[in-house]
Amino acid sequence: MSKRSGLLCYFLLSALFLIVNRAAYKGYFQDDEFDTMGWAQMGSAAPYLKAALSPRFSPINFRPTAHFYFHEAILHFGLDFPKYVLVVHMVHLFNVWLIWLLARKLGASPPAAALGCFFFAFHMALFDAFWKPMYIYDVLCATFCLLSILFYARRWWIVSFASYWLAYKSKELAVMLPVALACYEIWFGKRRWKPLVPFFLAS
Repeated sequence: MSKRSGLLCYFLLSALFLIVNRAAYKGYFQDDEFDTMGWAQMGSAAPYLKAALSPRFSPINFRPTAHFYFHEAILHFGLDFPKYVLVVHMVHLFNVWLIWLLARKLGASPPAAALGCFFFAFHMALFDAFWKPMYIYDVLCATFCLLSILFYARRWWIVSFASYWLAYKSKELAVMLPVALACYEIWFGKRRWKPLVPFFLAS
């Protein structure tokens, strides 16, 4: 598949996604979102940066990457709900593109990779993730996990670890990503275990 054809398919899929989910922009915030926006707007960006870099698990700011998003969003968007949904949609569609890159990297044919992207983009198991702004935690975690795997597959160990760290700081379920990377080494890699040591130590 040529790049031009791939971009066209991605544009059509994105347009279809936005049309199908256009009603999401007519919603409004829920209690969790109001609660987060209420305190996230206070203070400066420094505490979020400190929590993102610290290896300690902070009981008051344990998802600093996504919390920082809310800190900035409330300052720039206020209570304009559609803008929050648009951000979630854009990140989700970026993840669809990362799914394409990963599937192709692992040897999937263009039709198989495209089917995987379509499945990921529209599956109703992800309905909340692209209808509710509070799910930015999950969507960002997926972004950084996918980036980490892609960078790892290209042997960019340091950038891969940084992406994994940001995934964990977005939502703690990323703690299982080193297992996925170990599976990659078994099935697609050359069974080099040393690069995985920092991942498992952090996990």
